[in-house]
Amino acid sequence: VMNSLFTIALPAFSGLKDYRKRFAWETIRLSAILLLPFCCSLIFYSKEIMRLLGEDYVRGSSYLEILLLSMLPMAILSGINALVYSYGNYKQVLLIGLALSIPRTVLYFILVPMYGGIGAAMSYTIGSVIGCIVSMIIARKIGMLLLSKTLAAIFIIPTIIAFTLSSIHVNFVVGIIVTILASYILFLKVHVATSSDLLDLIEVLPTRVSAPLNRIITKLKK
Repeated sequence: VMNSLFTIALPAFSGLKDYRKRFAWETIRLSAILLLPFCCSLIFYSKEIMRLLGEDYVRGSSYLEILLLSMLPMAILSGINALVYSYGNYKQVLLIGLALSIPRTVLYFILVPMYGGIGAAMSYTIGSVIGCIVSMIIARKIGMLLLSKTLAAIFIIPTIIAFTLSSIHVNFVVGIIVTILASYILFLKVHVATSSDLLDLIEVLPTRVSAPLNRIITKLKK
């Protein structure tokens, strides 16, 4: 989903003469709003999700949890990477790519023999974080503004909700749905997202799903 969003956004970046940085930030913010409530809920219900594939897969739940932690860094990295690519700054694109792939590759050789699948997941996530840090440094150099408090709120709100629901042993289906809905309500409440943001995101869903959600958002807005 995230890759699709930034693939679609890239020609839009390239076609803009002004406001590219603003548009890049909005793309990062919207992708985080779309993905993180779902991903954060999966972190705390990973065993139940993996059990759907079979009992043998439950031991892979810790791998899933570690991999899901890379979603926010990858959202930031992908948005900045698309932006610098649209500017034609190919050296910076290469730098971001190397900062992402080299740590992953090196850590695979170190961590996988020691920890197996968990080592592979750790290598992927650590590489994502390092690549994200490098991309944020590049963003600062080109004058792109990243609102860290907004991104932190988008991550922390669903994490707290999902942790609370899993702690009181709410069914995972109910827990995931409640986490997503409650997160969006709180996003609106703290002005991390607007009703128009949510309506734009809902439009990509099938009509049977988007129509009732549109009515809910309209009521919440009122």
